[in-house]
Amino acid sequence: MIDIRENSSNGRNNGIDLLRLFSMFLVVVLHIAGYGGIGNERCAFLLCAISGCAVNCFAMISGYVGCMSAQLKPSKILALWCQVVYYSLLIAVIMPLFSTGGNWHGLWKYLFPILSCEYWYFNAYVIVFAAMPLLNTAIRNTDARNLFYSLIVLFIFFCIVPMFFWKTSTFFEQRHGYNALWLGYCYLVGGFFRKYRLPVRWSWRGNLLGYCIMVALCCVWRETLMQLHHPLGSTSCLMYISPMMFLGAIFLLLAFAEMPIAGNGGWGRFAQIFSPSAFAVYLIHVHPIVWELGSNGKRFSFLASLTPIALFLTVLFLAFLIFIVCLLLDFPRRWIFEKLSLQRRCGFADHLIK
Repeated sequence: MIDIRENSSNGRNNGIDLLRLFSMFLVVVLHIAGYGGIGNERCAFLLCAISGCAVNCFAMISGYVGCMSAQLKPSKILALWCQVVYYSLLIAVIMPLFSTGGNWHGLWKYLFPILSCEYWYFNAYVIVFAAMPLLNTAIRNTDARNLFYSLIVLFIFFCIVPMFFWKTSTFFEQRHGYNALWLGYCYLVGGFFRKYRLPVRWSWRGNLLGYCIMVALCCVWRETLMQLHHPLGSTSCLMYISPMMFLGAIFLLLAFAEMPIAGNGGWGRFAQIFSPSAFAVYLIHVHPIVWELGSNGKRFSFLASLTPIALFLTVLFLAFLIFIVCLLLDFPRRWIFEKLSLQRRCGFADHLIK
């Protein structure tokens, strides 16, 4: 019988804030490597294997941070929706002035990003947010072992089985992890590790090693299937729901949660200052107009002539550059929202459900 004990740490964790930023950096890497047309399949695969767990990390962070909330606060999702509309409209209006890649036709859809499905993650997160009271009740009130075994069973159905039916995108309506069902499961996992700890508790270095092992297993999986010419698909391990991506996200979550990062230290201050802007990095660089001009437009194909090591380092540098620029671009938005007291004004939504 597994000895699962309740976690005693309940304060704010700077490591989790830092993971939120690191995960968003990995998202940028994933989009450049996976959709930027960089050539060199092995290097692109390695970069995707390193960064593919980032979305899972984000969902687990939501569970880790939000599982202790006693009630639903619509003001939070409303403020987040305002941020989505802000960037949707701003980029849609500005980009046509500087590029032929955008136009003002269909501007209405940026007013309603949920209905127009411009950002799949935000759409899925809205559903998870609405279900948070149910998810949090399950995390807080379910017996530790029952919750653990339920998560294991769901892991088998959500992660293990689809590895062998990866081309069947409708399996359990998973869509390879691009939906609210998968994000909700990751939310439960993040909440579980916030509330409980397993008997075997590695240091943050040990968990980082576990993450590296998952990346290595992805590479072994690919090379093995390619050598065998197996029809299973060498890239099935890169799906969000693959065991390697899922376990890699858990290892990163535990690693950053265990890191001794002081609030007044360099990394602690960096996380506190910039973590509120992490979501803006996603909204800016995945905006449909920016996406067509960048990743989806194969604008990084000029990197294909580089040596593998140079290509690897260049992609990381470009991703970091995009990441930092987007973080800095969000400061005017934060200043405007603060001057408008937007978070306080959104508080009316909390009173509506009381």
